[in-house]
Amino acid sequence: HHPRRPADPGRTADFRGAADDAAYEAWRAGLPADLQDRVDPEAFAWVVDQRARYDAEVAGVDAALERLFAWLEERGELEHTVVVLTADHGEGLWQRPLPVGERAQPHNQVPALYADHGIQLFDEQVHVPLVLWGPGVGPARRVDTPVSLVDVAPTLYELADLAPPVGGERLSGLSLVGDLSARSEVYAFCSRGSSLTVDGRWRLHLPADHRVEAFDQAPELFDLATDPAETRPVDDAARRDELAARLRTFRELFAPGAELSEEEAAARRELLDAMGYTGQ
Repeated sequence: HHPRRPADPGRTADFRGAADDAAYEAWRAGLPADLQDRVDPEAFAWVVDQRARYDAEVAGVDAALERLFAWLEERGELEHTVVVLTADHGEGLWQRPLPVGERAQPHNQVPALYADHGIQLFDEQVHVPLVLWGPGVGPARRVDTPVSLVDVAPTLYELADLAPPVGGERLSGLSLVGDLSARSEVYAFCSRGSSLTVDGRWRLHLPADHRVEAFDQAPELFDLATDPAETRPVDDAARRDELAARLRTFRELFAPGAELSEEEAAARRELLDAMGYTGQ
């Protein structure tokens, strides 16, 4: 892989004429009807360029991992090392409209569309890679069963033949060593709401209470089997209400059992500040 060199921030790139007409029309047709007149070929060319830069970043990580694995192999440690490759979230890359009530980031040259993370739970942001390799993992295989990032910790404890630390009984994840057929529910959370995916097919988006109050948002149900892009909510009130009740119950079960002290709250906010997660 050869990552592209970042553009000079002091220059303004000219993307006019760079977009392929057929690709542009396909991209435009995939947007909601009320947004199709708000994008043009220049906007599409800019999006194509930004997505290429995202791909280049992934390629850069790939190259760095290759050097890491070569170093482990040279030291004779690779065959004794468990490798977990994953991510905390994906990224919105102009696939869908900017959510109601949100402001586009200053660098976004197509402000009608969403390009960020943290406030949506569609597939492009929750379907992240999870790769396990090493002793105890077993032969190479691809597993279609949806799992969760909370499964990583119990998996590593089992692979290391270690008991979870004190309080580990509260781990909500399942070890991925062995049979995965029992998992049927996957939960996801962000600052604007939560989601529940059942049997790899039905996904419910449940907005946070403050979003319901401010923007009258309602739960949305999608059938990933017929609508993997999550653009056509399913009008199935019974299923939607059932999944919403299950999601609310889950949130209550795993909510913090007590209010944080002032010291704990201050320490947590300091950590979030350091990671750039506050003030947004």
